[in-house]
Amino acid sequence: MTDRLAKILVVDDDSVSRLVISHIIAKAGHDVLTAESAENARQQIDGAHAARSGIDLIVCDYLMPDESGLDLLASLDSSTRPPFVLLTGVGDRAKFDDERIDDVTDFLTKPVESDELTAVIERCLQAAPSIPR
Repeated sequence: MTDRLAKILVVDDDSVSRLVISHIIAKAGHDVLTAESAENARQQIDGAHAARSGIDLIVCDYLMPDESGLDLLASLDSSTRPPFVLLTGVGDRAKFDDERIDDVTDFLTKPVESDELTAVIERCLQAAPSIPR
């Protein structure tokens, strides 16, 4: 487990999924922010940057009504973007016909298992460089 408490943003239009994933992350000892859309996620990210508290990791659903998780990822500044975990029903990177998939740090297949989510989060946080805040 990482030595530091991370701030993790969970983005999912499904309120039950958001709640379950948030609970698992909080139980692992991290701070959790939530957003129900890509637009709301950008507001959360902007607010965290303005407060100089940054987001350490984003866990985001792929399929959302207005914008996909990849749309959100592409809209973020690559120089300050934290690691990005994509939640999907298709867990294989090769099945995506989208060049933006290369910017995804890791994948999780829904439904998410607690141990798998925790392992992916820890791996991403340990591998991530310090994010400018």
